[in-house]
Amino acid sequence: METVVVQGQKLNVETRIDRKIYTVPPDAQTTLGALSDLLNVIPSVDVDPGGAVSLRGDTNVLILIDGKPATQLQGSKAGDNLQSIPASDIERIEILTTPPAQFKAAGAAGVINIITRKRRAKESASASLTGSLGAGGRWLVGGNGSYGGKQFTASLNAGFREDYRSRTIDSRVIGADPTTGQVLESQDDASQLIRRNIPSVGVSGEYDPNNRQSIAVSATWLSRGGLRAYTQGDAITLESGAVMSATRRLTSGHDPEDDYDTTLRFTQKLGRPGRCWTSRCTARSRTSTSTMTTSTIHSCRRRPRFTTT
Repeated sequence: METVVVQGQKLNVETRIDRKIYTVPPDAQTTLGALSDLLNVIPSVDVDPGGAVSLRGDTNVLILIDGKPATQLQGSKAGDNLQSIPASDIERIEILTTPPAQFKAAGAAGVINIITRKRRAKESASASLTGSLGAGGRWLVGGNGSYGGKQFTASLNAGFREDYRSRTIDSRVIGADPTTGQVLESQDDASQLIRRNIPSVGVSGEYDPNNRQSIAVSATWLSRGGLRAYTQGDAITLESGAVMSATRRLTSGHDPEDDYDTTLRFTQKLGRPGRCWTSRCTARSRTSTSTMTTSTIHSCRRRPRFTTT
């Protein structure tokens, strides 16, 4: 049995023929925080700032939760959802670099199977609060609470994250004007600033009326909004530095987006061990609005006219 040490925590590693299994300690929440932090400390797994998960450098990877495809961890919402799942809710993570035949088409690089913690036989309750601060004004705060009993479990988690991203593009081209023959320099620049405020709330519960049936319900809300600002400029100048023409366009505003996800699941165990029948009903919706303001500033210099006598 191997171990991986992360900030004083030990993740036990079990190597099998087709996978590696990383067992998460119960107190992982205090040092690892969210699921994204947990994935980042596993060798060969990487999570970029946008939430894209890669395995051995390949983003074509299938993510499962308890053996079922995790649609909430794919696409544009992946980063926000990875931050909203507490590390303490994870029992172990299985890395399959050579996936079974049924998963090869969906995840060429492999499969990451996230196994959540199961309820205990006796009643238990827990709660935690986490926070982090990053460069560029990035910060995160989150909390979760859970209750578990023999027949019923419930959990509630909430968080708020502010993210900041900026990008700058600059280009210069020098050439002769085909009409006048003058040497001109064309300068183009663009900058983008995005500051995102991302609150999220999730609640889930599961009830077992008997040892063969279970009913589970979950609901999540995630909102993404904040300031978007774009600046784009272009200018044409002579060799002397005189400006022939210039344009600067400023765009700023807000485009908030709300995502809602609700799932109801019923599971019936069958007579044969390991076999069950599951019925699932999922409802998802997204609402978005956009309020953007654009202003454009033009300046130009009249080209000189040449006459002959």
